[in-house]
Amino acid sequence: MNTQKKTGYPSIDKPWLKYYTQSDIQNKEPACTLYQNIYSNNSKYLKDTAISYYGNKITYAQLFNNVDACAKSLVKYGIKEGDCVTLCTAAVPEAIYLMIACSKIGAIANFINPLPGFGSSSLRTSSSITGTCRYSPVKVLTRPS
Repeated sequence: MNTQKKTGYPSIDKPWLKYYTQSDIQNKEPACTLYQNIYSNNSKYLKDTAISYYGNKITYAQLFNNVDACAKSLVKYGIKEGDCVTLCTAAVPEAIYLMIACSKIGAIANFINPLPGFGSSSLRTSSSITGTCRYSPVKVLTRPS
């Protein structure tokens, strides 16, 4: 039994580690971005299914094309390496494209929950509450109505 005294701070106590084996805990993270990892491990399997969403199968070729288009759009909006992009979106393939596109250009993807009534005017407050973007300027990109 673990007799270590708990501090009450999850970032110090790390209670989630009890669900992992020692080899999992010691496993090294890839020394690359999310985009680089996905691309290097799947670029030879472009016809294989990358995402299955409600019966729609999206191949790796389609995934990479959509990520490239999304990354170009983000850059066009002025997003650059080190910027924090707060994503308020449902769990749809486009959210995956956005997350991987952010990784491709070196931006930080900060997901927040799209609660009912949660509009773009609240994004600045929410991203400061999560604390993940407090050092980056916040840019709010919205779809035209």
